[in-house]
Amino acid sequence: YDLDIPYRFSSVCSKIADELGDWHEFYRRPDVAGPLMELSEGLVKNASTPQHRTSMLNHVLVSAWLTGDRNRAAAALKEMGGKPNDITYRKFSAHRVKTSQVLDELSLVGSPAEGDFNRASKFFEDGKLAEAAELFKKIEPATLGSAAERVKERLMLIEIEQNLAKGHWVKLPVGPKLLGWQKRRGIWSGTEEGVIINNGNDSQGLMVHLARVGPEFEMKVEFSVDAKDDCCRRCELCFGWNKGSEEPYNMIGYGQRGKFPAETCIYNSYSELSGKPVKGIPYQDTNTLHLRVSNEKLTFTVNGKPAYKDMTPKDMNFGPADGQVGVGNYRCCRMNTTRITKIEVRRLDSKKE
Repeated sequence: YDLDIPYRFSSVCSKIADELGDWHEFYRRPDVAGPLMELSEGLVKNASTPQHRTSMLNHVLVSAWLTGDRNRAAAALKEMGGKPNDITYRKFSAHRVKTSQVLDELSLVGSPAEGDFNRASKFFEDGKLAEAAELFKKIEPATLGSAAERVKERLMLIEIEQNLAKGHWVKLPVGPKLLGWQKRRGIWSGTEEGVIINNGNDSQGLMVHLARVGPEFEMKVEFSVDAKDDCCRRCELCFGWNKGSEEPYNMIGYGQRGKFPAETCIYNSYSELSGKPVKGIPYQDTNTLHLRVSNEKLTFTVNGKPAYKDMTPKDMNFGPADGQVGVGNYRCCRMNTTRITKIEVRRLDSKKE
């Protein structure tokens, strides 16, 4: 099976839709929808392993939704366990579609609660948290499976954002189903004890939390890494993420590269070093990171010792009002297991401070 053909066809369709300015009518044309779905299904049928099949289902999910076949899109989402990978996020982002809204819509296809869920989701997107909570609680008893998980997740996010609005420190919950988290890159899992775990695969790891924290905040985490002596032991905090898109974000972190001394590095939205690395803070079995961002200045403390103080890094993307935060690493070595816990955030308002 020639894998190049479906990828090329999908790319050409995306470019044409972008030029037209409105993808809806274009993708619903039979001479577009038919071939696109046939080629996407071919990727799934010719997958070499179960893991590869799950990955290829992301193409079916996006193609089916764009062409108006919500039932097929919902079936693909269900088969992949309700958790799409980065393929889906990139493809929807290219069409200016928020993946989170698509997942909400598909989780309730055919459900009697679908209408109320969509109305509650609109309240949530508009920041009307009390109205959203009231509707979500109303439909919660009538939802099952992935739909019930989406409702539970939204109620959890509402509670988090309501507490953030009060200026409280808020724990970002972690569980086996990773509700509230977007798995963007890497191999991640969660535990009942509230630990988020990355099993390294020699590539970048990134988990973004769905709560809208904003551009001014504080964030604290603890991390530890099981690794061989010559492997990297690091953890980064992600911030300035633009909700529902692939816009640039920043990462600031601390740890060791192999046997070299521990150091703190900050990367701007172009993955470039945005400040001189700071060395001299000893690496510990368990390390604490504390980031504060306010007035486009940041302060970063590692194990109680300041690495950066009131710094304005070059070319930083400090994010929009609904910006999100996350955890990860620019590279998670294959033999490493990174454990991150006690993830807390607090929204700041520099005008009041």
